[in-house]
Amino acid sequence: MTSIVPIVCDIEADYGSVKNADLFDKRLVAIRKRFNHGVDPIVKSELGIDIEVAQRLLDADMTKANAAKMLGIKEYQLNRYIINGYLTYKNHKGTSTAKKRRFQFYKNGDYVVSGTYSEIAEVTDISIASLRYYRTSKYKQRHHTARYRLVPIV
Repeated sequence: MTSIVPIVCDIEADYGSVKNADLFDKRLVAIRKRFNHGVDPIVKSELGIDIEVAQRLLDADMTKANAAKMLGIKEYQLNRYIINGYLTYKNHKGTSTAKKRRFQFYKNGDYVVSGTYSEIAEVTDISIASLRYYRTSKYKQRHHTARYRLVPIV
């Protein structure tokens, strides 16, 4: 019995991470078969769409809605394939479609910096999750030694 560690290392060398690997890469199929009594639990025909075609559509800067329409499925079904790891989707423009809100960040009443959550997090070394928490009413009700405020810029 050979170890799967070298196989996983090869996959990571090719894709950067096993999560980024093609779901039907021969090495991944071999690993799945090894741990499932010689049967690959993921079969293309069970999915109802051709995964390779769907992935090509998503890689071609097509929106999920248009890709789903071309595949003949609903957009929520396409989202399920993405969430379950059958497909990968990245917003190719590098930015989210939502408008990025800007804030002024104050510490103990003193202005520190203004920008989006990610810009403020980069400057202050405070996580984005913490910055979002500072805007909640739960945080505002508690007493802290250092008081942080995020004021939205209109």
